[in-house]
Formats: sequence, C-alpha cells, structure tokens
Amino acid sequence: MGELANRNRQRSEEMRIQNWTKLNMEENVRMRDWVECGGETNGRYRLAYTILPGETKDAALNRTYRKFDLCMINKGYQWTWQFS
Repeated sequence: MGELANRNRQRSEEMRIQNWTKLNMEENVRMRDWVECGGETNGRYRLAYTILPGETKDAALNRTYRKFDLCMINKGYQWTWQFS
C-alpha cells in the first residue's frame, strides 16, 4: 500500500470532532461547524468522495480530506491529532 493510501486509511479511522479545537470554542458551535463541513452528528467523519476522470482513488480521498480540512480551518479550528 502506498504512503498516501496508508495515510488516508489511517486518517479515516481517526477523524473525530474532538481532534478539532479553537480558542473559546463552544461545543454546540463546533458540532454545527463540523456538520456543515461534512462531519456526522455523532462526531465521526464518514468520507464520501467522487473519483474525477483521470483521478486515482487515493487522489480523490486526499482531495476530499483537504476540502474538509479547509472548511474547518476557515472556521478557525486547528487539527490537534498527529499520525502515528
């Protein structure tokens, strides 16, 4: 398995709302922001992706994660979990 595929699989297993924080954060606002960015109301992230023409599955997964990350970052959150 390639490095990108392994990282995407690991990230999918560990994507949870508690890994995103920001200063003076309110839990109900974080949940709203999480869901608006594509997270589930149970605090998990279920990856829904579309493979574009000429794109590999790994590239599609990476693009989808980047979209989610940018949404949360643009709302002021920071990712606080490190890959092992």
